[in-house]
Amino acid sequence: MGFYSRVLISFIFLFVSTLLYAEGGSNDPQVTITSSKSISEGDSGTKRVTLDISINSCPSLMPIKIKYTTSNGSAKAGSDYESSSGSVTFMPLSCQKKYSKEFRVKGDTQVESDEKFYVLLSDNGTNSYQKFHFGNQKATITIKNDDESQNADLSINKTNNKSSRVGIGEVVTYTIIGKNNGPKSSKIFIWDTLPDNMEFVSVSDSSGSFSCSYSSSDRKIRCRGARVFAKSSTVTVTVKAKLLNNKSDRLRNYVGIESDDSPKKGDDNSGNNRDSSDIYTKSADLKVDKKVKRSNGKYYNSGSFDLGETITF
Repeated sequence: MGFYSRVLISFIFLFVSTLLYAEGGSNDPQVTITSSKSISEGDSGTKRVTLDISINSCPSLMPIKIKYTTSNGSAKAGSDYESSSGSVTFMPLSCQKKYSKEFRVKGDTQVESDEKFYVLLSDNGTNSYQKFHFGNQKATITIKNDDESQNADLSINKTNNKSSRVGIGEVVTYTIIGKNNGPKSSKIFIWDTLPDNMEFVSVSDSSGSFSCSYSSSDRKIRCRGARVFAKSSTVTVTVKAKLLNNKSDRLRNYVGIESDDSPKKGDDNSGNNRDSSDIYTKSADLKVDKKVKRSNGKYYNSGSFDLGETITF
């Protein structure tokens, strides 16, 4: 074939390719990537997750070259996953319609939320003479946290048995419930501070494994013991105290809970480590009894008095 023949054929091929590209439509090849995948991170090393990059029909004239690249989300390249990029090529007429690509996530033992990163498809700029379009162009890879907290979520709740106002000398019963919500086991320390207007009467616990004591110097009850509380375990402490006076209308009694391990465990939810319980006191019932002293030296609440008689209040 002569030089001019080859030039003519190339020109015709280029003309037809350009014409077909310009008139492309819904029948053009569609390139897509798996929309989402999830994988547990593991404690060390790397794990692989596979995504498919596919085309629904082979190009008719020219190869289609597609670029893929990873992109940060809440997961960060280097610490959470290995960054990756590359390309796939779909050849004309008879082609491989699917490429499976692996992406690697990194394991650790840190307790954290699930994290995400992305794989994006793009035209690499060499597809000028072959019309195509993207279907799903972005894949989301979710790294599932599989690490368990090493802490114990301890919570405390306190109530009392008085629904009405409390009078001087009455004994109030406080019920304190401590709980280990997990995930780790822990020894428990519970403290309870009595208001100044209350006198300590007694303290006891449902487990029988606590040692509870009261200190008059700081008015604090302290309960601790050798028992290790597993997840979902509870203990009930009962405190009794007597109202000494009604100088305050409302008396608030504070209680707290914390780990008693050595070293002390952390608590991922410190918002439930404190509680309080209120009682309201009765007002004083005062009665004034006023008498008068008559001239005969005797006192009277009432009666008839002589005109000009001197009386003393």
